[in-house]
Amino acid sequence: MATKEQKEQKELSGILKGTDDIIKAHLGNHNHGSVGKYLHKAPEVFSPKDLLNELITEIEKNLKTARNPDSGVILGESKENWRELPPTQKHDKRKPERELEHNLVCTGESDANWKWWNQMPIASGLVEHTADKTRAIDLACQNKANLLHYRLIELKVNRNAGAPLSALMEILRYGLVYYVLRKNRGETWLKDFSLVQPIFKANLIELFVLAPKDYFAGYKLGWLETSLTVALNEIVKSENFEFNLSSYRFAELEKYSELNNENMASYLTQWKKAY
Repeated sequence: MATKEQKEQKELSGILKGTDDIIKAHLGNHNHGSVGKYLHKAPEVFSPKDLLNELITEIEKNLKTARNPDSGVILGESKENWRELPPTQKHDKRKPERELEHNLVCTGESDANWKWWNQMPIASGLVEHTADKTRAIDLACQNKANLLHYRLIELKVNRNAGAPLSALMEILRYGLVYYVLRKNRGETWLKDFSLVQPIFKANLIELFVLAPKDYFAGYKLGWLETSLTVALNEIVKSENFEFNLSSYRFAELEKYSELNNENMASYLTQWKKAY
C-alpha cells in the first residue's frame, strides 16, 4: 500500500498536470507540511505574478493540447461542471470533511444571506474523458443580495488531507482554472464547452481555505495570501471581476473533534481570519 508521502508525490494529471512542479520552483514542496510551516515570509526571490502566470500558461497548455482535434484524446466533459446545486448522489461512507460539507450545506438551506452547495466539479472530462472526475470544490456559496458574488471554499478538518499551504495552493489553482475558462471564451479549442453557468458572470470570486483553529497552528501565510491577491487582480482585471484569496477558521471550533451539530448554523457565519 502506498504511503502518505508516496501519494503526495504522485504526479498530477489532467488539467493541473505540471502545476505542482511550478509551485515547488517558487515556494518549495507545498505538499510537505514542514515547508509551509517555516514559510513565514517571502523567499528571497519570489514574484507572485510570475508564479500565477506560469500556472495559467500550464493550465492553458493542458487544455489546448488535449482539445486539439489532432490529439486523438477522447473528451467527455461532464454537464455537471460548475453546477450550482448539491450533488444528487448520496454518499453513505463519507470522510470527515465530506460529512461536515454535507451538514453545512443542509444547514445552509435556511441561510438568509447565502445559497450553499458542495462538491462542484470544475473540469471533469475537459482534457480527457476519465480525467479530473474527482476534482471539485468542497463548498461553494452565492450571495443572495449580490448574485455575482461567489465564495469557493477548500474545507479541512485536520492535516491528514493536506496542510495549510497545500490547501491554499489547491483552491488557488481551482480559481485559476475558472479564470482560464472564462478568459478563453470564444476560442476554438473551447467551442464545445458550455460557459453559460451563472458563475461565469461573477464580479467577485472569493477563494477560501476554511478549517478549525488548530489546523492553522504554527503557520503564518497571510503575506502570501495578500501578495497573491494583489497579483491575481492585476491579471484578471481585463475580465471585469476580482479575486480574493484568504484563509479562515471557524470561530467556535477549536478542533474538529469538538464539533457540535447543534451549533452548525454558527459555523456558516462565525469565521475569523486564520492569520
